[in-house]
Amino acid sequence: MVLTYGTQSIIIDCGVMFPSEYEPGVDLILPDLSLLEKVPVEPTHAILTHAHEDHIGAIPYLIQRYPNITLVGSKLTLAFVMPKLREHRLNAESVTVEAGDDLSFGQFRVRFLAVTHSVPDSLAVVADVGGMRILHTGDFKLDPRPLDGRTTDLAGFAAIGAEGVDLLLSDSTNAGVEGSLPGEETLQPILKKLFSEATGRIIFACFASNVHRVQQAINAAVGADRQFAFIGRSMIRNMTIASELGYLKIPAGAQVRLNDAIDAEKDRIVLICTGSQGEPLSALARMARGQHQIHPHADDLVILSSRLIPGNETDVFKVVNDLNRLGARVLHTENAVVHASGHASARDLTEVITIVRPRYLVPIHGEWRHLRAHAEVAHRAGMADESVILMSNGEVLDYVRGTAFLTGAYEFAEIYVDAGTVGLVGAKTLSERRHLGTDGLLHVAVAVDESSGRLRAQPVVSHSGLPISGLHEEQVAAIAAENVTEWAEDEVRGWPVLEREITRALQRWMRDSHKFEPYVLVSIIPIPPHSG
Repeated sequence: MVLTYGTQSIIIDCGVMFPSEYEPGVDLILPDLSLLEKVPVEPTHAILTHAHEDHIGAIPYLIQRYPNITLVGSKLTLAFVMPKLREHRLNAESVTVEAGDDLSFGQFRVRFLAVTHSVPDSLAVVADVGGMRILHTGDFKLDPRPLDGRTTDLAGFAAIGAEGVDLLLSDSTNAGVEGSLPGEETLQPILKKLFSEATGRIIFACFASNVHRVQQAINAAVGADRQFAFIGRSMIRNMTIASELGYLKIPAGAQVRLNDAIDAEKDRIVLICTGSQGEPLSALARMARGQHQIHPHADDLVILSSRLIPGNETDVFKVVNDLNRLGARVLHTENAVVHASGHASARDLTEVITIVRPRYLVPIHGEWRHLRAHAEVAHRAGMADESVILMSNGEVLDYVRGTAFLTGAYEFAEIYVDAGTVGLVGAKTLSERRHLGTDGLLHVAVAVDESSGRLRAQPVVSHSGLPISGLHEEQVAAIAAENVTEWAEDEVRGWPVLEREITRALQRWMRDSHKFEPYVLVSIIPIPPHSG
């Protein structure tokens, strides 16, 4: 999100999305940072509300483009960001803030309020500029008994509301959930019971940034007279940082190295790892596939302690099925209470709207169904239709003399990170990958004389992934040869024309003869005249 006033712009959060099954091979999805070039002035600061990947994951890519941006965030948030910068061999100026701070960044006066979320040190942001006041909640929930005692500052929200809030930007993730949601504390007796009753090894999976949930697992492990080990690079890195900064409390003697955990008695150990979203390269997914030094088996208890993010269902339940096949008992949000959400319910959102009394509300952080649900919450709370503005990615909102209105939208693309490359994979490549993955490949190599345009050898046919027995390769070669002959007699020739004609002919033949549409790849090999 970019806020622009006069000669200055600031950014609030800069995160990543994770690929679905429709983006095969992709590692990360970045925001289209090229849009910043269309903003009248370069951004000076990036204010980070909390340390989740969908809010900080793209910071290294932002700093690559704008190395002079100053990062602003809480101690834990910046501590999670800095290793990412080091991995990319980058540095950035930073300002550490905490709840209650009131600072000026150029023309922007920015205040910070504590909010409760599933990662400690989360902040809401109040920005005053040009006579306008914006309250950005970040991700938050109203939990009266959070694990660290740090509640959402509703009194601060009310005080800001009493001063007047022009624009409330508020978390919408759980806007469709009525009533109150269980707090983090409610998991304590549940996990304690599960851990104490388990007879074998316990494998506990959650997000690598969910410090509170990891603390719950550690507490339950110690209470059940078990030791624990962390598994996964991001889990080890983040929990080491959280422990060093005092956000994670590890009792003496409770943590062991992975090698020691492997050799320990199964009923005396807990393994805390990543993989609760079925990420193919995560520790848990590799365990389920038998590609990890930890091999789940009967009597193991596996707990996936996170919400099921829409789009990840296939990956998650593949891991669940693989673990069940190995004999493990698997608990997740579909069959047990093993997760407490970090996002505000409709009831919580109503309370915030009521005490802030904003002139305008822009629901943020959610899919369209969540944004619309938040709009309904606002309407029930008494806000007029014209006071709730639903925005799509790329849209621009202007606020002029007390009135907010949409003024257009920038075209943008999702930027894919794939095997270390940024932006080289696009929609066409992903379409080809899906096509290959579902329909197979038919490949024809054609050697053509550069001068005469005649075939120099019989076309070579190969195929992969086709559910067709007895594919007539000689007929495929004959179709390719016939198109070369017709092409050679045409006055307008060119290798792309030949490739296109052979491809279309083979696609028609496959569709008519076999009712199937594989990806057809034609390789034209120009042969110089008189070569052997």
